Amino acid sequence: MNTINKLLGANVRKHRKRLRITQEKLAEKCGKSLGTIQLMETGKVWPEISTIERLAETLGITDALLFEPDDGAAQPLEADPAPMRHLLLALASLDDDQVPDALAAIERIVAESRGLLPDDPTQEADVSTKSLRKRK
Repeated sequence: MNTINKLLGANVRKHRKRLRITQEKLAEKCGKSLGTIQLMETGKVWPEISTIERLAETLGITDALLFEPDDGAAQPLEADPAPMRHLLLALASLDDDQVPDALAAIERIVAESRGLLPDDPTQEADVSTKSLRKRK
């Protein structure tokens, strides 16, 4: 298991328990099997992007909160290439018409985590890869 899988699983479990719903109920609401939810919560599997989105929606949180450390402080991940490999494999499994939405979601999560979103929601955020690199 790697750090990001464990973090995702712990946050799914924490928010599920906060809502006082069972793993069975979460599985039903997300259209997944009980076994999949159990494996996710223990950090043994990496879900598809669409599953992460359904989990966040069902739990009433943003996608980004599923990856936030428990203490709320930013913590570096272990030097493990597996999270990037999982992300790339998930992106590679998408249909061509799904890729732009997935990339936009990733850019939005990165922008949220770096505080780059505008205060005025009617303004568009500059979340291009170029602008993200400049603001590091």
